[in-house]
Parts: sequence; C-alpha cells; structure tokens
Amino acid sequence: MHNGLAETPEVVVPTTRLPRVGQGTAPLNTISPLRYPGAKGKLAAYVAEVLRLNGIRPRLFVEPFAGGAAVSLHVLQSDLVDQIGLGARDPLLASFWETVFTDHEWLIERIETTAVTLETWKTLRAVCERSRREMAFACLFLNRTSFSGILSKTAGPLGGWEQTSKYKIGCRYYKETITTRIRALAALRSRVAFVRNADWSDVVKIPKTLGFETANFFSDETIEVTWAIIRSYLEPRNQSNYIRSFLAADVIGPSEESENRSSFSRARRRRAAVYATLIRANFPVPQGFSTTIAVKKDVLVEINNRAGSPAFQTDARGRLRLAANDLGRFMDALVSAVDSGANLGEWVDSELQAILSLYSGAVGSGFRLLEPLRPYHSTSRTDDYADEILRDLVRGKIVIVDLSLGSETILKFCSERIINYILQDASRSQQSIGQPLATP
Repeated sequence: MHNGLAETPEVVVPTTRLPRVGQGTAPLNTISPLRYPGAKGKLAAYVAEVLRLNGIRPRLFVEPFAGGAAVSLHVLQSDLVDQIGLGARDPLLASFWETVFTDHEWLIERIETTAVTLETWKTLRAVCERSRREMAFACLFLNRTSFSGILSKTAGPLGGWEQTSKYKIGCRYYKETITTRIRALAALRSRVAFVRNADWSDVVKIPKTLGFETANFFSDETIEVTWAIIRSYLEPRNQSNYIRSFLAADVIGPSEESENRSSFSRARRRRAAVYATLIRANFPVPQGFSTTIAVKKDVLVEINNRAGSPAFQTDARGRLRLAANDLGRFMDALVSAVDSGANLGEWVDSELQAILSLYSGAVGSGFRLLEPLRPYHSTSRTDDYADEILRDLVRGKIVIVDLSLGSETILKFCSERIINYILQDASRSQQSIGQPLATP
C-alpha cells in the first residue's frame, strides 16, 4: 500500500517497434471490412503484445469507440481474449457491426448485388430513416466509397462529383475481399458479447450490468438449472403459442437410459436442439463440446440427403456424436426434412418441433429471444452456482452475492433458488439424523 492506495502492478510494454496490423503479420492481414486511414489499426499489434507480455487474458475486451474495431478484432482473432464488446455512438456503425455478427448472409448478398455507382452513393447518403439492415449496408458502402472513409455529410464520394479522377468511386470497394472478411468475422460471432449504439460513457458500464454467470448452458450436468433459467425468463415475457410450446418441451428426461429408453432418447434429441438454438443465439460454446443422440436409419438417410458432405454416421448402437460445428448442420438438415414433408415417423414429435421452430426462426423472433441470457452463461463453469454457494457456507466462508444488477426476472429466480437450495439441504441434514426441524 502507498498513501492508503493499492499500488498498480508494473505493466510490461513492448520495447521494439511492432508492425501495423495489415502488414503481413495478422491473420487475414487487415480483418476489418471498414477502412479508416490512420485509425486504431496502428495500435492493434501493440495492444496484443502488451496482453502477451503480461500474461493477461481478458474475459471481456470492450472497445467503446469501435469505428473499424481493428484492435478488438485483432485480439479476438489472435485468441488473446475470451469475448469482445463493441460500442458506437453512430447508429450506422452500430448497425453494421450488429449485422456482421447476426445477419451476415443478408449483408453479403446485398454487397454482391448492389451496383457501385454515384447514383447508389447519393441514394444511400440521402436516406434518413432506415432499418437496421439498411443502415448497416449504408455504413459499409459509404465508408468504402467516400473520401477517407468518412461517414459525415461533409465527405464527398471518391472520384469526385464528376468522377473525372483516376480513382473512381469503386476503387476501394473490393467485393471479394470485403465479403471474405465478413464471413471470417461471422464465424467468431459466439465470442461477441454485445454491440451497442451508445455513448462511450454508457458502453464502459455494460460489463457491470451483464449479471453473474449461473451455469454452463451446454452442460448435461446442469441442464435442469439452464432450463429453469430459460423458463423463468421467457414465461412472463411472451404468451405466444410457440413460446408456450417451446417451454412445454421435456428436455430433461430420465437421468439414465435404463429407466425409460424411449423417454431418454426423446429428451436427448430435444436437448440437442436446444443446444443448437443456443449456438444460433451466439452463446459461446465450451471447448470440446459435443452431444450424443440416437438416430434411426431412415431418419439419418433423410438428414444426409440434405446435409451435404461429410455424411453423418452413427455407431453400432445407432448413436450419433455431434460436435458444435456439426450440430447446426444436422439441425438445418432436420428442419429442411420436416419442412419438405419427409417421412420421419414419430422421431420428430410435437415437442421437438416446437424447439426446431425457435431454432429456425420460423415464427416470431425465434432463437433471438434467448440472446439476452448470454451473460448468465459461462463456458468454464462446471457445477451448479447454488451448490457452490452452499459448499462455501459449509466451509465457514462469508458469501456475498451481488443481485443488484442484471435482469430483474433472472435475479429474482436466482435469489429464490439459492435460498430454497440451502433450506432443502438443511431439511435433508435434519432428517438424516432423525431430528425434527425447528418451527419458526
């Protein structure tokens, strides 16, 4: 301590000049689809080296003045951080980054099919009220076709108003390069915690309001906790039939296959569909994650007819192990089979169908309904948060749980569950030694 304050640990900084991201050292060279001459790309390699030298791996790296997001994207793609968060006061920029990570196929199609002309530039510059998609495309187009990438109304088009310059309006609009970068970034969408259209002072407060991580949503060991959290969040928010059908699905089932093989198998494939839905909602997937379901031969044939290569193959017992990348491909093929009227028998029951409807986004907001629950998921958590708190109490520790921030519904559920869990344990302990519980 010094003068009553904790001393700041000395930070090791690079002592040699580092190349700018884009000079052949970074993955995909410059990875941002946007162009900002003289922007933060110069700092990306420096920030990355500071993290390496000091052995720092942030769970959440926030860039409140996102712009081209060169620093965040570099450290994320270099796997130096777990997740990133982006903030931008300009609604065009915020819409662009949100679309890259949630709706990239639409954006790519628009890029590939729109003519790069002065007329297009004028149309996009003039439109005031736009949808999120339109603002996203306008951001990219104007950034790539305006002087120095400036989005301000004061910036004119590359090539000038008469297009008499040697460098025309499309001289920085490399469609193939741009779409390649967008696809690469979209592949990282599960590691983007948030994109916000807000002032920097509000963006830097977001990590404090994300809530505490209650469970690994991809763990079979805590599936009951995960499903209870999902139910507690959705039940008071939406009374639509498709939500009620989704929440009525049994994804828990028997704990052992020997108890009831049919119920066990049905619950496991519904659970797999829930995991696939979480992945679509950009939940980070734990390293090495996989799930196993039993698949009938005729169902597998229908799936493989639509899934492409490589074909899915079950083991000798008819079980199929699906890693994260394969899970989405399997469910996409299953949805396609259902929509085309393929004869799948009773393998796809009404409860699995309800989950697939949410997964595919066929009704309502679909999988996007689950996105607000991402802050309560942790890829590193291996147990039940209530059990962890109980164990600490048994060891004589003082446990303080901050329930002042986050979703009111989830926090209410979590606090009640902690109390009930502790009381149930106390009841079991009393009964095991044959003593009556004290009457309050």
